[in-house]
This record gives sequence, structure tokens and C-alpha cells, in this order.
Amino acid sequence: MPRYISQDTFDTAVVIATEHLMFNPPAFIDVVFKIAESFKEDYKDENLVKEITHAGGEIALLLEKAFTPEELHVQFAQMQFCIKNYKPDGIKRPFKIFNGVLFSSEKSPIQNLAKNCTADLAAYISLVSKGTIPKMPVGWKL
Repeated sequence: MPRYISQDTFDTAVVIATEHLMFNPPAFIDVVFKIAESFKEDYKDENLVKEITHAGGEIALLLEKAFTPEELHVQFAQMQFCIKNYKPDGIKRPFKIFNGVLFSSEKSPIQNLAKNCTADLAAYISLVSKGTIPKMPVGWKL
């Protein structure tokens, strides 16, 4: 049975790629291709390069409007913290006993991955600023 990328896995990939876009633009497309290539074996999604590139551009614009350049590094880690621990509506994700592709994939492709990603990350930024989702603990790593 084919597996497709979950929205939270896609969102995390976009955050990683966008950090390269903002701090090392020449490496951005290489990173996007590496991410998409690494997903090929596990996920049957098509157009991941296009989707990640599009979402990365949208997220970069969002972040440039919301944060100073000095705040950006922390915000990338904060977004990863949010994706891993919370749903975009602010509800804490349940603890997973099992991890991996088998347990974090979809049975059918998600429509509008890039659009959903932009909405998810905008929601996380808003929820953190309101205090609904806590700031990541000092020293937290994905």
C-alpha cells in the first residue's frame, strides 16, 4: 500500500529548507532536492520539490514581516518545537509510542500541502505570541 507524506512531516521539511533560504540562499534548492530525494523511498508524493519550494518562499515572506533578522534563528527552532509537540489549533499532540514512516504517513496524498503549511506555521506563530503554545525550552533540539 502506498504511503504519502503527513502534513507535519512536510511542515518540518519546509522549515528546514526555509532556514537555508533565509541564511544561505544559494544552498536552498540543493537542500530542497536532498529533502525530496530522502522522501522518495518512503513516500509516493509527486511534486515535493515544487511544493517545498513554494511553501518555503511563502514562509520566508511571512517570517520577514513578523521577525527581525536577529530573531529568525530562534523562530525556526520554535516552529520545529511547535510542529513536533502541538497541532496547528494549539492542542498538544499525543505522545507516540511508535515513530517512523509507518506511523506518520497518510493513505492518500494531502491536497494543498504548501497552502496548508503556510496556514499551519502562521497559526503556530500566532499561538506562541498569544501564549497558547509555550516557548520552546532553552536548549531544545529536534
